[in-house]
Amino acid sequence: MATPLIRQKILTAQTTLNVAALIPDSLSGQFVEFTLYVKFSTGAAAGAVVIETAWDQADPDTWANIGTVSWAAEKKTHYVSVTGVFSALRVRISSAVTSGTIDAWFLASAKN
Repeated sequence: MATPLIRQKILTAQTTLNVAALIPDSLSGQFVEFTLYVKFSTGAAAGAVVIETAWDQADPDTWANIGTVSWAAEKKTHYVSVTGVFSALRVRISSAVTSGTIDAWFLASAKN
């Protein structure tokens, strides 16, 4: 059984390509399971959000993709869950959201 470590809204009403939110650096390597929830608003017609990792939050190079949430329907919540220990993590809009917005939440847990 895993114990919740963090539950946080990380993106609010975003649409723009490459807008990103960093997962708090204080959690680097401290959790083993996490889920990203993404909700597309009324009117949203396209878009995608990726979860990415790098060794350091300041890494200027291309980060590694570890999960993708693609648009499927407006007013719908999607999620992707990942297991692993990661250093820097971010959530980034990889395909602009059209005719609407997205909100995203991050939930992480550690083993007991």
